[in-house]
Amino acid sequence: MRGPKEAPVSIIEFSDFQCPYCAGLESTLDQVLKAFPKEVNLIYKQFPLNIHQYARQAAVASMAAHQQGKFWQLHDKMFQNFTAISEENIKKWAKEVGLNMGDFEKSMQSGALETMVQKDLADGAGARVLGTPTLFINGKRVQDRSFEGFKKTILEELAAARTAPKPVPAKTPAAARSSVKN
Repeated sequence: MRGPKEAPVSIIEFSDFQCPYCAGLESTLDQVLKAFPKEVNLIYKQFPLNIHQYARQAAVASMAAHQQGKFWQLHDKMFQNFTAISEENIKKWAKEVGLNMGDFEKSMQSGALETMVQKDLADGAGARVLGTPTLFINGKRVQDRSFEGFKKTILEELAAARTAPKPVPAKTPAAARSSVKN
């Protein structure tokens, strides 16, 4: 996740590191996060497509980087170089972003991270994700992926959050009894 955990607006992105449309969307998402630094967070979900030879390996590598607290560093490096993703480049970039390569290799081979990628794929299937990038803002599928489109939807979500009725506290048993007429 990028952005504050308690942000009132969450963008969920189902993405593939070899997808040119995903790579092209990165600058817009950065712009959105800069425009709404306290109001919005971005949650990245793995959705490697079978048509991309190294997408699954890149997804697992990003999860291995996450274990070392460097998910976003490797994420950014892979998207900046999405046309050059290969097994050797993934390892090269992992080293460049400062990962412990022994731990990285162990994680890559353990199979545990593959399970995490499978969970994101299942989440995507459950949300009827068919391609990448697919995004949701507070659970609503994003159609307009321009900065203005994001801004409009985010402002609508923030306005709805401000006007939503506040939950009324439940009456205490004593207060409830005193309001009953005999």
